[in-house]
Amino acid sequence: LMVIPLYYIRFFKPPPDVVECNQPFSVVWTIETDLGDESYWQSIPVTCNIASCQDPSVRLRVFSDKTKTKKEVLQPWTKEIKLDYNPMRGGVVCTRLMIESTSANSSLQIVFKLGGKTRRHPVWTYCGLFENNDCLWILPAWTCPIKLMNPTKKSQRVQISLPEPVSSQQAERILTVPGGTVRICEDAFQSIARHVWDCGLGMCSYIFQQTQKGILDFNNKNLIELGKFFL
Repeated sequence: LMVIPLYYIRFFKPPPDVVECNQPFSVVWTIETDLGDESYWQSIPVTCNIASCQDPSVRLRVFSDKTKTKKEVLQPWTKEIKLDYNPMRGGVVCTRLMIESTSANSSLQIVFKLGGKTRRHPVWTYCGLFENNDCLWILPAWTCPIKLMNPTKKSQRVQISLPEPVSSQQAERILTVPGGTVRICEDAFQSIARHVWDCGLGMCSYIFQQTQKGILDFNNKNLIELGKFFL
């Protein structure tokens, strides 16, 4: 039995739940184990993009760390912004983003995931198998839905001097299942509860394989997962 290491893209500081257009905000993230006791040890390509949005006017910009100037423009559904994870810099990355939109009351989600050509997991959405001497799964992280306020005007400038908006406290993991998707809210701070663990990925992989082989059949059946609580 081959054990494949599992690592998670995790937000230390997620984006705010409400964002004003043209106002930069910071996202602090890393790649680590489910317990958070070990960061990934090599440089690895990571991308971010708008994953869920019904507004075609939305644009996502990323700012360079030093100059805080516009660096790249992204249109939803098409391109990805390339980010660098470098453990030699401490393994914690601060990415400055900004959202533009000409429509009011838009809502979107941003996903951070493994970049490059990877083999995708059949159940965990965008979970990539990265091969570089070792084989390991990198689980992506979605922001919770972000509501946009104050649509952009042509004459409006970037409001870098404004105070940093308050970040959210949660992120999402997403599973693709027959008939739809399953969204799991996860705390964005270190705790034992409300996190996706390695055993969850293993269980989903096992159930998927067994149903594909016809050994298990969950049609018209209800399932419940029982966790353990230790004092």
